[in-house]
Amino acid sequence: MATKNVLANRLGMWGIFLISPFAAFAISVGKFGYKEFRMFILVFFMLYGYTFLPIPQGDGDKYKQAYISSASTYDFSEYAKDIKSIFEGTSLNPDFYAQTLMFVSSQISDDYRVYFVLAALIYYSVLLKMFHCIWNITRGNNSRYIFFFIGCCFVLNLSAGLNGIRFPLGFWIFSYGALNLILKDKLKYLFIAASSVLVHFSMAFSLVFLIIFYFLKYTSNPKLLYTLLVIGIVVTLLFPTFLTSFNDLLGGSYESKLQAYSGEDYINEREDHVQKWNWYVQVNLVATYYFCIVAIIISKLAVFKIKFDTLGNRLFGFGMLMIMHSFLSGSLVDSISNRYYILVNLFGLIYLYYLSSINPGNKLLSILKYIYIPILIINVLVVLRGDLYTVSPILVFGNAIFIFTTEATTSIQEMFS
Repeated sequence: MATKNVLANRLGMWGIFLISPFAAFAISVGKFGYKEFRMFILVFFMLYGYTFLPIPQGDGDKYKQAYISSASTYDFSEYAKDIKSIFEGTSLNPDFYAQTLMFVSSQISDDYRVYFVLAALIYYSVLLKMFHCIWNITRGNNSRYIFFFIGCCFVLNLSAGLNGIRFPLGFWIFSYGALNLILKDKLKYLFIAASSVLVHFSMAFSLVFLIIFYFLKYTSNPKLLYTLLVIGIVVTLLFPTFLTSFNDLLGGSYESKLQAYSGEDYINEREDHVQKWNWYVQVNLVATYYFCIVAIIISKLAVFKIKFDTLGNRLFGFGMLMIMHSFLSGSLVDSISNRYYILVNLFGLIYLYYLSSINPGNKLLSILKYIYIPILIINVLVVLRGDLYTVSPILVFGNAIFIFTTEATTSIQEMFS
């Protein structure tokens, strides 16, 4: 009987999907706890990739133009040359994913939309697996603190995997491997996290902290972690000089990237750019980060009477290491380029989501929830405002056939602004 119900649900959803993919997507999001509905979220995101409108002069637009200009002539010999340049240290981007995606897509079609469809399939598959993993930590039975779960879903823009291609996917692969390593203590998840380096080179720094955490057997000793944090803050003052002194050991590509991101002129230019943002965008850049730092640090204080189990202790330990990680990287680059703070946001919110499920009614966690709600609202609004510049009206208001027969050049955000 259960199998028949699942089949009926899927057939019904396919009917809705043909009439309105967006309606099927919205229904499926509301039923995220049921596995049979998640495929419609993924297929919708693939249609999003097909209709994706890159922001002019943004990274997504650069990938689009590069594909248009070279897809028709990009063969295996060109691909092999690009991969070889990575090993020789002469590649612009010292990782493998973007070139591989370009090669595979170009063998299918010269149409740049195929490139973004494949990128969407890969990125949102990983994203949904990660969200499912977080959801299963409490088996969805934590509705009073669902805000922390929603926050996990918005630590990056939903369009990030298409706009940025490399870093967002690397971030989620690393996070998926790290979280499952914490949950299941199986070495294979360390290798999954390590594979993120093939997608974006910067995840190598994060991998070092995960390896330390694994071989320290998921240490959660508060005194040790607080001491390490203080040491990390002190080292932060010396870290840029130390790293710059040894950056030639990383290879030519890594060295050039490090010098580009840590140059004084570049940092000043980026910080000046931040000052031109609207106040709510500036607040959004740091609000979740500082909230998570304070929440993680104070959660172990005995006065708040929070109960911990093995998983709670592991998540606390990893959260503390991610705070140290972000401090160290923040001493080297500007506030925009220090994307490691997002790991603090993600694992801090996962930590709070789990703790609240095993501490129902805890006063501190209730207070933290109400403090976080306005932070979350600002974050979601800022994320959606940016994402709607990449969403075609056809995707939201059209049917499945219309999407493939019509092409829009104006986004929803532009249409209503």
